[in-house]
Amino acid sequence: MNKGIKDGKPISVQYGNPSLGTRGGKNPGFRVFTLDAETMLPIQITRHYLNLTEANNGNPVWTKMYDVTEEYGFKSLSPSDYDNVIKSFNTGNVDTLKKMIANEDGKFEFKSKEEVHCDQGCINHHMCKKRSSEYWER
Repeated sequence: MNKGIKDGKPISVQYGNPSLGTRGGKNPGFRVFTLDAETMLPIQITRHYLNLTEANNGNPVWTKMYDVTEEYGFKSLSPSDYDNVIKSFNTGNVDTLKKMIANEDGKFEFKSKEEVHCDQGCINHHMCKKRSSEYWER
């Protein structure tokens, strides 16, 4: 996420996209961004993946993994709403953080957020990582 220089308010979000390659044994993936035609702001983002095991067995099907607003409870995809969700990790919204960690893993090592263990150090790490695109700010 990028913030304004003068006021520090969120002004943009950078979404890391999954790779179509399989480096590290990860399943290929991509995101679809639906934009408002007038504002050119995102109104929906979905992530899709190809399960390599099924594809290698002769059934290559791209599957919708999740919709960002539904999965994480965003009111909108505005930078300020994104920031509010990230800040909520430190006030008890650890389930959403765990979903994000589980969903980021292209190998699907985690079957659910219940399998993700994240203590306060982990929470702080992910909050900083997601609230700033500038490495030095972390």
